[in-house]
Amino acid sequence: MYPPERASLRCSRTDVCGVLHTLAIDPRSSLGRTALAVVSELVDNAIGHAATHFSVALSLTGTHGMFVEVTDLAPERPVPYPFSEGGAYLGGDRLGLLVVHKLSDAWGVRPVDERAKTVWAQVSLGILNGREHQIAES
Repeated sequence: MYPPERASLRCSRTDVCGVLHTLAIDPRSSLGRTALAVVSELVDNAIGHAATHFSVALSLTGTHGMFVEVTDLAPERPVPYPFSEGGAYLGGDRLGLLVVHKLSDAWGVRPVDERAKTVWAQVSLGILNGREHQIAES
């Protein structure tokens, strides 16, 4: 698990790049950049809001694409900032879940237990054989 500190953002991105290489996905490709952006936003939220240790996982499954998951030790569900009636974003410079929403096909939250949750996002890929990788802290 990664500690809830700013350096963990860089460490988790580096680890995700390694997993993408293992999966034969270039981190500079559209998919790689999207996965890294989603991981960055979810990790930033875990550090800034949950303020607990967290883990990151990537899964490639069938035709569903890539799932990015960040699990933290805070049960509270993230709340996206609202939009005004005119469509203006009211979250100031906190764009995390808005970015995740825009870059992913779907995203959501599922409880792990009464003390933890996983925030996940699905990024489209195409047809792949099911492969799953847990990203461990270096």
